[in-house]
Amino acid sequence: MSGLRTLAEALGARRVPYLETTSEQVGWHDAALNSPDAIIDQIDAVLGIELVFPNPYPGEIGLQSKRGIVGFRSIQAIYQAWRIAEIAKRDPGFRVLEIGAGLGRTAYFANLFGIKDYSIVDIPLTNAAQGYFLGRTLGDQAVQLTGEEIIGDVRANIILATNLLKSDKHFDLIVNIDSWTEMSHETAMSYWDYAKTHTRQILSINHEHNPFTVRSLYETDPSVTATRFPYWMRRGYIEEFLAW
Repeated sequence: MSGLRTLAEALGARRVPYLETTSEQVGWHDAALNSPDAIIDQIDAVLGIELVFPNPYPGEIGLQSKRGIVGFRSIQAIYQAWRIAEIAKRDPGFRVLEIGAGLGRTAYFANLFGIKDYSIVDIPLTNAAQGYFLGRTLGDQAVQLTGEEIIGDVRANIILATNLLKSDKHFDLIVNIDSWTEMSHETAMSYWDYAKTHTRQILSINHEHNPFTVRSLYETDPSVTATRFPYWMRRGYIEEFLAW
């Protein structure tokens, strides 16, 4: 529940509590507005869309709501997709590549926010999971796996990591969430080198607990302008927007 409230605060759908006083003194924390459905309605009002939480896997754990089970990862993905949409500035042709995408929830919500050209690169087993999740949520013909012919209106292109370097497609934004610092340093640098020649901006959301950080990938590159601040949705994570 705290994650859903934090999401609403990050999006400006709810005020951020002022910890030097109490909510009773302020008087705007109405208990009736603290149910999952009420908070989701507040978020919808700000976003101008109706959020839906698909649950293709039986027994998913999370908050019960009239829109489906609201899981931890879905809450994170909404914020991430919103940030991508903010960067896209309503450009209908905006092209996104996400390096390491979990089940593809950020891609799903980005589609709700109007991002219709979304590519994912990952390892084969995770690609299979992404294909299943996005096929169930966006529709089979909206998803293209490596080697498949384009049949319908493809909105999610799932690419094997070994095939990425063969593509000459450029992207308006490359996204990495909770995976860059989980790779070997050599692999991380290869993705950084790829990004420098295939986009002009990166959104990174990663922690700094491991031996190297995302900052260490770009700190000696004078061409990079970095905006860096704590990630709203999870303590210990840093959100970095990099451009050159």
